[in-house]
Amino acid sequence: NDEDSMPELVTTVDLSFPPSIGGPGAGQNAYQPNLEESGLSFQENHYGAGVLTHNNTDQNYDRVVINPENWTPARSKTQVEPYFDHGNGGFTTPSGGNRPWIDGGGDDFSVRINGYMLLKQIGTYTIHLGGDDTNYFVIDTPDGAVNVKHNCCPQDTQGTFTVTTPGYYPFDNLFCERGGGDWGDVSITGPGIPQRVALGDVAAGSPAIYTIMFNPADTDNDLLPDWWEKTYANSLDALSGLDDSDLDGDTLTDFDEYENGTNPNNED
Repeated sequence: NDEDSMPELVTTVDLSFPPSIGGPGAGQNAYQPNLEESGLSFQENHYGAGVLTHNNTDQNYDRVVINPENWTPARSKTQVEPYFDHGNGGFTTPSGGNRPWIDGGGDDFSVRINGYMLLKQIGTYTIHLGGDDTNYFVIDTPDGAVNVKHNCCPQDTQGTFTVTTPGYYPFDNLFCERGGGDWGDVSITGPGIPQRVALGDVAAGSPAIYTIMFNPADTDNDLLPDWWEKTYANSLDALSGLDDSDLDGDTLTDFDEYENGTNPNNED
């Protein structure tokens, strides 16, 4: 009775990028789509002058996503948005574009969006990027990550990726604005999509988007999720959230380390 229901064997692809919710990032089977929360995670960060650039997509992604500890924003705001079509410019999604920035926009700010895209039909899809200034888009497929990079200021930089099996495909996009006009959008065309549409604009035909959550699987029932144990011990045998297990002997139990986000292999 549910047209959006999917069989359990549907593919859930691992992330190649560190998501905005934190955690170990790539290759750890640490994440899954949160089917209780539709929409994409939208994080707006504001920086001092000189952190972001007009035309260096790779540097912007490195500073905001890969090495954020070296480039702390002056302020940050995160919320769930239905799609990314913001600011006064560029493509206007059929349901109505140019949504307001969640924290004012302006100069020297970034917007990072990510989530899981539910792709039900096999075939080739096209991602369309626009903005003033840059977008760095990545989507993970069973055949590897596909990148699309956009520098200031075309309205329709395109890149394609192929779906060979239905599933949940994680994606990440970083928009950065150094100065001047501030608008950005990410849209999609492909099998079963009747028109170019903002990614996440389900009413106009976009694939459904779900936020990213930690995978709660705990195979050995020791109160520690599998991804966390495998990240720090590469097995499910060395760490335990039960009793007073304390792998590094620092008087913080393994369970305490998990709750506090500390390293159970390093005395704290």
